[in-house]
Amino acid sequence: MYDQLQVTSLNFGRDWADGNNAAVRQTEIDAYRCPSDSNYPSNPSAGSWHDGPGSNYGVSFGSSRSWSSVANQNGMFRGPIGWDGTSETGGKPEMGFNGVTDGLSNTLMVSEHLVGDDNDNVLANGNTSEPREASDVSWNQYPTQAEINSFGQTCQGVTAHNGTNGQHWIMSLPTQTALNTVAPPNWKYPNCQTSGSGIASDRDGVYAPRSRHPGGVVCAAGDGSTKFVTETIDLTTWQSFGGRNDGKVVALP
Repeated sequence: MYDQLQVTSLNFGRDWADGNNAAVRQTEIDAYRCPSDSNYPSNPSAGSWHDGPGSNYGVSFGSSRSWSSVANQNGMFRGPIGWDGTSETGGKPEMGFNGVTDGLSNTLMVSEHLVGDDNDNVLANGNTSEPREASDVSWNQYPTQAEINSFGQTCQGVTAHNGTNGQHWIMSLPTQTALNTVAPPNWKYPNCQTSGSGIASDRDGVYAPRSRHPGGVVCAAGDGSTKFVTETIDLTTWQSFGGRNDGKVVALP
């Protein structure tokens, strides 16, 4: 698969949505799907925004709402150099293990999210990763319980949303292959962007891990160890698990 994509993308120079990458992009990879979740209703005739085979796992960009500025991200993935203008051209080095100063076993690497229904007109019911489109907030990293509750309540009253989440393993965006730890697993409020977009989701927001497993989500830490984290985990503990460099030792229950 890697070799095929290297050829069709001209050594990764073409965008994920490029037509030359369609056959690879539409290929389902079993390892990227959770058997407990439903299938994404892929629609190849509708183009790249709708033809994904499904993707249930996302890497963590930390306890920050900020996807637009890597300087404000504190997870294992994306910072500190990249899209925020510090190095727009040339090589874009990703986060090395030496940047995870809290320790690999104390830092979230990847967790779960749910596929969407490809329907932007009708809200999904129950536990869902589809992001609603709300307004911006003043906080960035490690918000308090009161702050995320306030944002969640606002989002709950919004109907505008994107149902295209959880479809592409090839797309490096929140709700596709990335998530954050601002809010706890299976958060009681809907995931939410801080502004509107055409696809889920290339905006700042709250993208809590979610699953169909009763009571929590499966997580993998930076050292490769796996843990089942309950949805009742203390918020501060969870946010510290998502941060790579806050200096706190995490003791997961």
